[in-house]
Amino acid sequence: MARRWQSDRRHARAWSAYPPEQYRLWQNTANTRLLGDAITLTETAWHQPSLLPGWSRAHVVTHLARDADAYRQLLRNPALGFDLGSDEERFRALESGADRNALSLLEDLDNAMGRLADAAADVTDWNRPVRIFTETYPLSFVSALRLHETLIHHLDLKVGFNPDAINETAAALLLHLAIHLRRKSATPTIHIQSTSGIDETLGRGDPIATVTGLDARLWAWLSGRLSPTHISGAAGLELDLLTID
Repeated sequence: MARRWQSDRRHARAWSAYPPEQYRLWQNTANTRLLGDAITLTETAWHQPSLLPGWSRAHVVTHLARDADAYRQLLRNPALGFDLGSDEERFRALESGADRNALSLLEDLDNAMGRLADAAADVTDWNRPVRIFTETYPLSFVSALRLHETLIHHLDLKVGFNPDAINETAAALLLHLAIHLRRKSATPTIHIQSTSGIDETLGRGDPIATVTGLDARLWAWLSGRLSPTHISGAAGLELDLLTID
C-alpha cells in the first residue's frame, strides 16, 4: 500500500509540474493536428467505424466536442465538480451529433475547443481542488486529462496519427496519467519501464511481465490503442480500452 501511495504522489506531481503556458502549447498543438487530419475525411469516411466499438468517427468527434463543453463548465465553476450529464442525455447528444455532415462536425469541434481554451485562459489558480468523479485533484489535472483525451481520440479516428509524434515531455506526463487511470481498472500485474526513466508496477503481486518502451508508445498501449508489438515484453498482453468515465 505504501508503494502505491508513493507512486500516486509521483503522478500527482507530474500533472502539477508544468505551467499553464506549457499545457496551452501542448493542447493547441494537439487540437491543430487533430483538426488538420479530420478535415481530410470525406463525408462517407466520417460515418465509418472508428477504433471504438459501435462508434463512427462522427461519434468520436461529437464526444470530444461535448466533453470540451463539460471541461469548460468545470473550469468556470470548479465547486460544481465534473458533470457529464446522465447516461441517457449523453447518449441522445452523441447519436444526434453523429448524424451531422462533415462541416457541422468540424465547426462544432473547433468552436468547442475554442470555448474551452478561452475558459482555461481565465483560470488564475490551477492548484484549486476540484472533484472529478470520485476523487479530488488540483485543477491542473483537468489540463492533463483533456490533453490525454484529445490525443487518444485522435488515435481512435484512424487517420494515420502516430503516438511517436507526441512531444517527449508531454508523453512522459501522459504515461504517468495512463498508469494512474489504469490503477482504477482490472489490470494484470505489470512492471512498466520507460525510456525516460518512469519505473512503476501496475497491479498487485508478482509481475507477469516487464514491459519497456518509449513513453508515448507505453501510454498508447496502456490506453488500449497500440499493439504490444510496438513495445518490448508485452507479447500476448492485449489491454482493454482505457476510459475516463
